[in-house]
Amino acid sequence: MLVRDLMSQEVTALAPSCSIADVAAIMRQLEIGSLPVMEHDQLLGIITDRDIVVRVVAEGLDPHMERADFHMTRNPMAAAPDWTIDRAAQLMLSRQFRRLPVMQDGRLVGYLSLRDLARRESESSLNDTP
Repeated sequence: MLVRDLMSQEVTALAPSCSIADVAAIMRQLEIGSLPVMEHDQLLGIITDRDIVVRVVAEGLDPHMERADFHMTRNPMAAAPDWTIDRAAQLMLSRQFRRLPVMQDGRLVGYLSLRDLARRESESSLNDTP
């Protein structure tokens, strides 16, 4: 199975100037913990719920004044849609990523999450049950 078979293709992205308060509100609304930060179709970074807690809240910064591009992880690693699920899962495991952007020809085409991998395992287990 390939990454393209499991990845989420509908990905919400943020502008780098988005406030941390807005980032958190979008995460809550979408029930996700990570968002890509993009400008002119270029992936600049990823901001996670952990980034918000560690880099903004724990430092006592005002989430209405802080911007996504100041607190995101820059130059994130990404998978390709034609990678095997095992290859992507190994990268996620070795780097302790819960989510992985999927890039093709320099464009963000999807997002692979631990939830996607868990759903696959669950479905696989159900199919193996006699």
